[in-house]
Amino acid sequence: LSEIQWAAFVLLCVGVTTAQLNSS
Repeated sequence: LSEIQWAAFVLLCVGVTTAQLNSS
């Protein structure tokens, strides 16, 4: 993967984790 793809993947994981923490 390229650096941009890794950055997008990390941001996605952070967003999902944040959403789960906020909903619980």
